[in-house]
Amino acid sequence: QAVKNVQRLRAILAVFGRHGLEEFLIRMGLERYLPGSSKEDGVENRTLPERLRMAFEQLGPTFVKLGQLLSNRPDMIPEPFIEEFKKLQDNVATLPFETIRIQIEKELQGPISSFFADFQTLPLASASIGQVHQARLLDGTDVVVKVQRPDIEHTIKQDVSILSFLASMMEKYLPEIRFLSPVQIVEEFFKTLQYEL
Repeated sequence: QAVKNVQRLRAILAVFGRHGLEEFLIRMGLERYLPGSSKEDGVENRTLPERLRMAFEQLGPTFVKLGQLLSNRPDMIPEPFIEEFKKLQDNVATLPFETIRIQIEKELQGPISSFFADFQTLPLASASIGQVHQARLLDGTDVVVKVQRPDIEHTIKQDVSILSFLASMMEKYLPEIRFLSPVQIVEEFFKTLQYEL
């Protein structure tokens, strides 16, 4: 499945490479998927947990969510990674309101004005799967509207498929991190995401 998503796989590996993680990818036999890319400035001065957190931020919602979940699992990963992944909690870019409006009108099958007397364009909060907006129904009731990011389910399934592939490669080729049980982490992560979706 991951190989079917080879374009996304290449994009993910390129980000990991830019953040100084190419050594691990080469040891996993994935160098053929690595594009020739330059490293981020100052990457050699950052710790491994910092580099991984920064890569997760750049890779978007699925990876941000994985980092957020891992930040609450001291039973699974070492403390330096937990401290870095905690920084992902408030680090999700908001979507433009036009994107949110299109998503709402698609889901409700009609113009936003047919359902809401008022809809705040600035979100109250933004997360990896969606964002939250304050609104008022036509009858005057104040509400909070949670809106999923467009195509988030497809994006997550594609990324989890690639994560599963990478986790199995890690367990096979990186004995020093086998104790972290990467395959089990991805399986638990996918169950949590399915529930949230």
